Amino acid sequence: MPYAAPRPRRGAHPREWSRAVLTLLLTALLAGGGILATATPAQACTCQTSDLRKLTKQADVVYTGVVQSSSTTDEGQRQFQVVAQRLFKGDLASARVTVTDAIGAGCGIGEPEEGERWLFLTTTANATGLCSGTRPLKQRDLVKVQRSLGVGERLPAPDPAKAVRTKVEGAAPVDFARLAAPGAAAILLGLLGLAVVGRLNRH
Repeated sequence: MPYAAPRPRRGAHPREWSRAVLTLLLTALLAGGGILATATPAQACTCQTSDLRKLTKQADVVYTGVVQSSSTTDEGQRQFQVVAQRLFKGDLASARVTVTDAIGAGCGIGEPEEGERWLFLTTTANATGLCSGTRPLKQRDLVKVQRSLGVGERLPAPDPAKAVRTKVEGAAPVDFARLAAPGAAAILLGLLGLAVVGRLNRH
C-alpha cells in the first residue's frame, strides 16, 4: 500500500514536519528491506541452465541409484550412501557410492529418503548439487538421458556383508575323544545288557 505523506497542520512547527517525514522514510526503508531479505534466498539458487541434456554433458559421472541412508559431516555437509544401478557416463570404483551434497542447504538436492531411486550427476569426487541436475528419477528424465548417453551399463549388485566367525576367548577346543566318550559308554552298556539277557534265557 503506498504511503501518503501527512499534511502539515496549520501552525505546525518545522521540526514536527521534519520528524514526520523522517518517520515515513524509515518505515518505507524497513518495509523495503524486508522484501529484499525475502527475495534473496530465492535468487541465490538461480542455475545457469536446467536443460538435462546440457547438464549430462557437463557432469563427470551420470548414473541411477537407490538411496540407502544419509549423514552429516563435521563440516555440515550432507552425504548420502547410494547403491548405483545403471551407469551412463564416467567410472565408479564400486556400486556403493557416498555422494556429497557439496553446495549446501541453499542449492542442495534436498533430503532423499531411504529406498528412493535418484538420477545422479556428479563430479569425479562424487560431489553434486541442485544445479548439477541430480534429482528424483522420473521416466521422462531417464528417456532424455538415454537419448543423450545411450542405454548405459547395468552394474552388478554389491556383495552382501560376509559372515564373520568370532572365536570365544578362553574356550579351549574340545578333542574328539571327549566328544565320543558318551556315545561309546552308551554302546558298551547296551552290549552288557544283551549279554545278561542272553545268559538268563539259557537258564
